[in-house]
Amino acid sequence: MNELAALILIFSLLSLQVYAQESDFWGADTSEQIRIYAISFSTSDNGWAESFFGDVLKTTDGGQTW
Repeated sequence: MNELAALILIFSLLSLQVYAQESDFWGADTSEQIRIYAISFSTSDNGWAESFFGDVLKTTDGGQTW
C-alpha cells in the first residue's frame, strides 16, 4: 500500500507545471522592456539571455549590450 501511495505522489508531482522564477523578471534597459527570465554566461564576457516570449539575446561585453 505504501508503494501505491508513493507512486501516486510521484505522478502527481510530475504532472504539476512549474516554471522557474515564474514571476521574477529582469526588465532590460531598452525601449522594448524585454522580460528576461534566464541568463547564462560561458565566460565573464560571453553570455546568453532568454526572454519570456522566447527571444534569445547574446552579449560579448559582459552584459553592457545585448
